[in-house]
Amino acid sequence: MAREESAELILFAGGLSAYNIDLLRAGSSARIEPLSGSLNESISGHTPNTLGIVIAPGDGVAAMKACHLSDGLARAVGSVDSIGFSRNLPGAYGFLALVGGIVEAVREAAGRRYISGNAHIEAAGPLAWSALAALTQLRVTGIDAGGDPFSGAVAHRLGIELERINVADLVVSGDERGLTLTCDSFVVEPAQVALHTAAAQLRLFTSREPDVAEMRRVFHRHARRG
Repeated sequence: MAREESAELILFAGGLSAYNIDLLRAGSSARIEPLSGSLNESISGHTPNTLGIVIAPGDGVAAMKACHLSDGLARAVGSVDSIGFSRNLPGAYGFLALVGGIVEAVREAAGRRYISGNAHIEAAGPLAWSALAALTQLRVTGIDAGGDPFSGAVAHRLGIELERINVADLVVSGDERGLTLTCDSFVVEPAQVALHTAAAQLRLFTSREPDVAEMRRVFHRHARRG
């Protein structure tokens, strides 16, 4: 059955793939539309029915500067991927849903809430910093993030110390598709991270549980096209 047209609106900035957008549309009855102008113009000119804006991770540092406020996790990592609006907020508020997306994707793949061992992060930029925050939440005991020069500053804000690891139990790599996490017992693909990140974004924007079953159907169609 077709969904009725919703007054609620979620915007997306450039850099998102068709798969990311399909996940958002599958999970919510809100209209999902591209920005009609620049990010700053969309923030200053947003309408009361605009719930938020989804940002590609690579643009997260610049997007954070456009926010009136950001939550503590986003400030610690130094990037946002979700900008929310609410009558209860004085202006655009930045969040970082990717961290929660990584955590949930790993927990689903590993079949447990926390993982042991150490990790090496080969990704760089906001992907690496988000992975660093996620691994701390997963209680990884040692993290080597030597692939990114700013990870030390992020680790300092998170209150952890990085290590030099010769052989890692978990390897985190990243490219334009997103993050891949690989170890002996499980592998997390970028599509899985994107699924859980989109679900987290919709929860932030709508304060409702997204249609995860429909989002998983999009995920499986994407996986079959491979």
